[in-house]
Amino acid sequence: MSGRRLPFRPQLVVFDKDGTLIDFNYQWGSFTEILSKRLHSDGSLKTDVSQALFDAFGYCAATKKVISGGAVTDTPMPMLRQIAFNVLITKGNMLPDDAEVLLTNCWQPPDPIQTSLPLADIRKLFEWLRTLHIKVAINTTDSRDATTETMKFLGVLDLIDLMFCGDDALPSKPAPDSCLFLCSSLQVTPENTIMVGDTVADMRMSHAANLGLAIGVAGGSTSSDTLLKEADIVVSSVERLYFLLDLWCSEVHSVNSVNCVNGFN
Repeated sequence: MSGRRLPFRPQLVVFDKDGTLIDFNYQWGSFTEILSKRLHSDGSLKTDVSQALFDAFGYCAATKKVISGGAVTDTPMPMLRQIAFNVLITKGNMLPDDAEVLLTNCWQPPDPIQTSLPLADIRKLFEWLRTLHIKVAINTTDSRDATTETMKFLGVLDLIDLMFCGDDALPSKPAPDSCLFLCSSLQVTPENTIMVGDTVADMRMSHAANLGLAIGVAGGSTSSDTLLKEADIVVSSVERLYFLLDLWCSEVHSVNSVNCVNGFN
């Protein structure tokens, strides 16, 4: 909890994608396991690097969940690929050229449709925000192509005012640049903008950009205890925005007054 007291009139809500709008473990857990199977089924890898890959990505095969704060939670795809490349060299004893060939054959990003399990009725939520004259943006480390396909699948692409994606030419989370770009492009001041995400990087990006509020969504890739240390407020689902924004849009509220309503919703 930051302790800031701000006059607050929400005009823009910036949403993270994975773990906030769609199930993080369902998408990235399956991606990590499938990648491991492909690498080992190729035949050119002579050493089992499954556990090393899981550790490097931050994935627990026993629980089928991504570890809070693991690399896969906030790492853009090119950097995640580099992590896998390093595992093949350091743990798989492969030459760089051989590792590159193997990754080229096996690397396939998560299917933006088959692995997208929505955590709420996203279209209903975005339509409701429109009725409140609140703009909607997406800020994700995933690629633009994959993000666009996911938003189409969710049926909300037409309701999104702007997206910032991992392959866009600005520093990634937790740097504030992407959020400030979204605010500037949509002509909304940062203090009238809400960030909704499920990772520490989302919250720190929000604070670095001096956004009006950082809302952490529990149950994604980060534990609620960890989020409570970083977020202004933590909710159990993006659907709790209905309750919170009803408060804010009826009159001006301070961050502290809202937190007194529910520290964890």
